[in-house]
Amino acid sequence: MIWNTRDDRVPWVAALEELIADESRGHEADQGVVDRFARELAADVQLTESGTVQRVPPEDVVGGIATRSYVAVMDDARREQFLGEVRRLLADHPGTRGRPEVELPYRTHAYRLTPR
Repeated sequence: MIWNTRDDRVPWVAALEELIADESRGHEADQGVVDRFARELAADVQLTESGTVQRVPPEDVVGGIATRSYVAVMDDARREQFLGEVRRLLADHPGTRGRPEVELPYRTHAYRLTPR
């Protein structure tokens, strides 16, 4: 099992995660899934972690969030309001303000389950 998640150890990403938390609740990667599979399969779990950084214009960050299922189900007015809040955060946060490109870091967690 592999999950890519935005790296919220970076301050502006943490602020973004806080902003979208109420809307995205229930859509995040869930360690409980790994634990349940390991228990059911009587398996040992090996975790490999890595990371990557995407250099993108701020509007691409907004566009990526706009593709999430929790945004897609919003009515038009709510979607525009929500994405406007994301745009404001990117425009105002010291880590992103005034930058034509931002560094969007991701953490990758890869789990290997090996039956005992």
